[in-house]
Amino acid sequence: MANLVYVSGNRKKWISVERYFSENEIDVDFLEQNLFEPEINDIEIISKTKAKEAYKISGKPCFVADSGFYIDH
Repeated sequence: MANLVYVSGNRKKWISVERYFSENEIDVDFLEQNLFEPEINDIEIISKTKAKEAYKISGKPCFVADSGFYIDH
């Protein structure tokens, strides 16, 4: 069993993550879970919020992946 868990509601993201880690011989499990995403324009806060929730759900070391596109005007 893997010690690290990738948490996401997006299975397509998992395919990419799993491919990368397996190519580097790192075992990662997948937990399909939609996480709360704050509606703010700060990717750091969004990612930290989701990672904390993912840990509460999984109870294991885990990570999330997120990105953002913002235009300041």
